[in-house]
Amino acid sequence: MDSWVGLLAPAGMDTQARARLDAHLNHILRDPAFVRQLNERGFDVPAVDAAALAGQVKEERGLYRQVIDKANIRLD
Repeated sequence: MDSWVGLLAPAGMDTQARARLDAHLNHILRDPAFVRQLNERGFDVPAVDAAALAGQVKEERGLYRQVIDKANIRLD
């Protein structure tokens, strides 16, 4: 099981604002000094856009839903 860190924004966020945020974040994630600092702390830094992250979240929700259902995990 992998862990990851992502920045999520509210549903329904303005499309232009989301695009600006996405562009700025990906600019930062391409900064060699920033990436090096994260790598030194054990992080792998794949720069992905909002659509790719949304796809990953959707895929993982489906996977964990299967695990939860199969194990009959319930909140009390």
